[in-house]
Amino acid sequence: MNTKKINSKEKRILLVDDDKNIYYSLQMIFEGKPYIVEYVENCSAAMKMIKKVPYDLILMDIMLPRKSGILCIDSVKKVRPEMHIMLLTAVNHVQACREAFLKGACDYLTKPFPPDDLLKRVENIFKSKSKSMAAR
Repeated sequence: MNTKKINSKEKRILLVDDDKNIYYSLQMIFEGKPYIVEYVENCSAAMKMIKKVPYDLILMDIMLPRKSGILCIDSVKKVRPEMHIMLLTAVNHVQACREAFLKGACDYLTKPFPPDDLLKRVENIFKSKSKSMAAR
């Protein structure tokens, strides 16, 4: 877990995935970008973190131990209803993705994903988040 102080231009991303290799991949993908990635392995740990840290985005695997990413969306939204959540999935399961969108996920990406695709989607989420904040 990385809890270093960030500057105002950096965005904090929480990765929730039971495969630590995804975390290492994201560290390389986001290197040199204004993103700080922190990592936990399950929904329970994610809930502890989002209560303490003001994340800008959660990247979450659908297949998590004990509580699926789909069910974890409900828990996250109870605590942080404005939170943007992008699902990462090894299986392109249409029904699961549909359910995730209904629960409040804003995007999903199938693993393995091209690094540029992930960067573009994350940037688009932050652009739309900035627009919605400006409209208030």
